[in-house]
Amino acid sequence: MNLLLHTNECKDDRNYLFPQIQNEFIGLLGKHVKESVMNQIHAVNYFAVILDSTPDVSHVDQISLICHFVAIEDEAVMVREPFLGFWPVLGKTASDI
Repeated sequence: MNLLLHTNECKDDRNYLFPQIQNEFIGLLGKHVKESVMNQIHAVNYFAVILDSTPDVSHVDQISLICHFVAIEDEAVMVREPFLGFWPVLGKTASDI
């Protein structure tokens, strides 16, 4: 069923934009995007992983993860650098990271 048609037919006070539903929707979209990026990475022969640590506004160190690869689709060559996430750094030693 078409979403616009469905929303026009619903005449009651339903609201699907509660914060919990918004967060679930954002989480599902994020999961789909991350799966798509991982599929692109698995399709290439070579890739590089870029890790960088920097403190955030509250002075907590975070590691950011970026993957760097070249995608070739049809005859177009595209350099991709998708951001994959932030993770807190619990210490300064290699075993902590």
